Amino acid sequence: MNETNDGRQMTDTRPGKEPTYSQLRSTLTVLAHIGRRYDREHGGDVEAVREIVKPWLPVAEGWLREAAGSPSDQARWQALIEQARQVSVGSEQGFIEVSTAARRLVRALTEATRSGPRAQEIADRLRDAITTGAYPTGSMLSRVRTRLGFGVETASAQRVDLALQDLADGGLATILPSNVVRVAAQEPPCDPVDMVADWLRVLIAAGVYAPSSSLPKRQDLARILASPRHVVSAALQVLHDEGLLSVQRSTQPVVRPVPPFPLAGPPEVGSLITRLQRETPAGDGVTPSGLRQIARRTRAWQAGRTPPPSGPLHHAHEALLGAASRLLPLAAHRYPGETEVESVLRRAAITVLRDWPTDPGTRIWQVACLASAVLDVLDLVEGTA
Repeated sequence: MNETNDGRQMTDTRPGKEPTYSQLRSTLTVLAHIGRRYDREHGGDVEAVREIVKPWLPVAEGWLREAAGSPSDQARWQALIEQARQVSVGSEQGFIEVSTAARRLVRALTEATRSGPRAQEIADRLRDAITTGAYPTGSMLSRVRTRLGFGVETASAQRVDLALQDLADGGLATILPSNVVRVAAQEPPCDPVDMVADWLRVLIAAGVYAPSSSLPKRQDLARILASPRHVVSAALQVLHDEGLLSVQRSTQPVVRPVPPFPLAGPPEVGSLITRLQRETPAGDGVTPSGLRQIARRTRAWQAGRTPPPSGPLHHAHEALLGAASRLLPLAAHRYPGETEVESVLRRAAITVLRDWPTDPGTRIWQVACLASAVLDVLDLVEGTA
């Protein structure tokens, strides 16, 4: 039992290894009791609220990690945790903000104890239904029907909303102003030659390959661009015809001295790394062998032998982003000022910072390109490049 400031005995609400619904409901009761004692003249007991919510933060961080397959669910947990840790700003406003954030976090934890599929699983199953045509373009995705079809309890309706938001963010669904959700029209698959040519334009325009410099050999480009050599050769010919590259049969492609569009100067590696660490998640300690396994898996996906569901693809993407954020500073420190190394690091950083496409096929290819870039940086760090 715990004793409150006014001497009352209250049930111990500290979480054990597996928090129970009753523990969380008791915590909400304690928070409500503290809120009722709020005194406008003397403020509220901010520290008491913080002490109550503090043991629950690691539990919430566990759910944050569990939500890695659902960007919307992950963003929700991240916001709840950050708000629960916020610093008070004045007596009245500080107590209200801290108390509200604490209750929101505990309510979310309470909902998480409910049985039923998580947001990621619901999104994956809806995505598969859309892909197979069970839900054609324009059909309505009913929240009620989805809950009934997936066996989600009424208390877990929020998981359905998070799953639908994931579909909308991925371009598979549209959430109308009326809050109605419909299956979106799908864009036609991108042509592989166009994808490779477009990405080479981006790298050249960003200064990774400067005017008059040579691109890697064709076999290296095929690996870097996660594409067959004939696709790479066709893309190089497209860029040759438009005056960006000079492509000869027996030599490496060369960026023309005066390209047909303005180019940026090579970006400073340090500023790219700073931006990368600011905009990407921290690495979760994936081992080098784990990264190589992810790279092999992405190559198989790109080759079309085993197209992945969204969950594994998202996990691979997040792991590669985190690894890049961790490895690039190490490589830059190990090889300061080396031109060829800086070109590899620029390419890797710009690949990491690419926008996430809506087309599923393009996403698979983009993750495969990212895997190649991260492995190149890993080889530099390990001294095997």
